[in-house]
Amino acid sequence: MITDRNDLDGQLYDTFARCSDAIRQDPVQAETRADLRKLLAVSSGGVVFTTIQKFFPEERGDRYPLLSERRNIVVIADEAHRSQYDFIDGFARHMRDALPNASFIGFTGTPHRADR
Repeated sequence: MITDRNDLDGQLYDTFARCSDAIRQDPVQAETRADLRKLLAVSSGGVVFTTIQKFFPEERGDRYPLLSERRNIVVIADEAHRSQYDFIDGFARHMRDALPNASFIGFTGTPHRADR
């Protein structure tokens, strides 16, 4: 699960953590770029929460390293209108370099106020 803000990351993580029986595993939150790389470089399983900013390489212009070629990875991106663009040198490009065979689902939900 990808978000673009720490508070959203925490909210979604907390919700999933309360449902660990239903998903039959404990979700984890990536704390750092190195932690994210370790969590995603596994042969199977895992529900990982992180912010999109952790997919930026250490040096601007560098290519993000391949983390997994698994085809059974599903990336769900919250606030996709802010994080899933710039395929040249942006977060979306680096995430796809890291997980080239993953499936991507993006959503966004800006509440509509009826009184406007």
